[in-house]
Amino acid sequence: MSGYAPTVGFGLSQPPIATLATMDAITLKAVQPFIADNILIPSPTFWRMTRAKGRTPKVQGGAIVTPIGFTTVPNGGPYWGGMMLTTTVPDPITPSEQQWRNYRQPITVAYTDILANMGNASGLDYVKSIFQMASGTFVEILSQALWGVAPYNSSLDIDNIPGWVASTTNTIAGINRSLTANAFWRPQTPLSGTSNTTALTPALAMTAYWNTVYGVDEPDYMTMNQASYAGFVNNFIPNIRYFNEFADEEAVQAGFASNFRFNKCVVMMDRWAPANNAWILNTKYLYPLFLQYDFFKVHPWIMATQQLVYTSYITTTMQLSCVQPRTQININTIQ
Repeated sequence: MSGYAPTVGFGLSQPPIATLATMDAITLKAVQPFIADNILIPSPTFWRMTRAKGRTPKVQGGAIVTPIGFTTVPNGGPYWGGMMLTTTVPDPITPSEQQWRNYRQPITVAYTDILANMGNASGLDYVKSIFQMASGTFVEILSQALWGVAPYNSSLDIDNIPGWVASTTNTIAGINRSLTANAFWRPQTPLSGTSNTTALTPALAMTAYWNTVYGVDEPDYMTMNQASYAGFVNNFIPNIRYFNEFADEEAVQAGFASNFRFNKCVVMMDRWAPANNAWILNTKYLYPLFLQYDFFKVHPWIMATQQLVYTSYITTTMQLSCVQPRTQININTIQ
């Protein structure tokens, strides 16, 4: 059609449309009833530490204090009849203290866009769609903070997994782990693989695993990034057989649907985990804590002073607590 600008109307395409001007004037496009996420990166570790166990501890208070049993009570043992017994008063418990960390995610929408999106003209709800993307972004920020990924590794951020598990000489929760007297607050000494191009072997992983075990309390979660995970799986597969005191009667298991178990650990790939490292964790003792009165709170909409836009915030106050660092270990220098 002479003089017709294709950008007017609903912007259909020719082909396949034959009567383009008419169809542009009268025909809506089909909007799929969802937002197709192609940007957010989820963290299985954040998910497992919160949702998977059905546990998101929420507490009250101005800071987080953990009473730590750091030495045994002295002077116990055998005795006989009239033996003079030592009755020294023990002091075997010391506190650690963590400060809360506050996180926010702004949500801003334009008043005019709310109006234009109302009624039958709406494919998806504008405010709901922006809120969904903001919520996903917020969880991604917290996932990065959990792993200490820049820029969410500042002094304003939570204590992170590498800080708890990969270092034995830092100060965390108010306790200086470089001091011999504070050795009780250290994680297991990290183990090292052969090189950054050699995959983690089951033998090294087994050594690391049992280094964290006390009694029958074993770690429950192992994670690494995609390259390290793929290398470990390839090394692990040849050790898997189905047998019942006879030669193998089944094919070797050659893959895993999404994750597998190493001893009692669920092994999962986490894209936010630092490269060239694996982590064997006991999440009974390493977990996020949330302040009860700021647990993913959605704040009322506020209109800007000189703009017709509305702003709300999602906020949460949290910290990553580890009450028994000795049950955690890092393996570095692997593929």
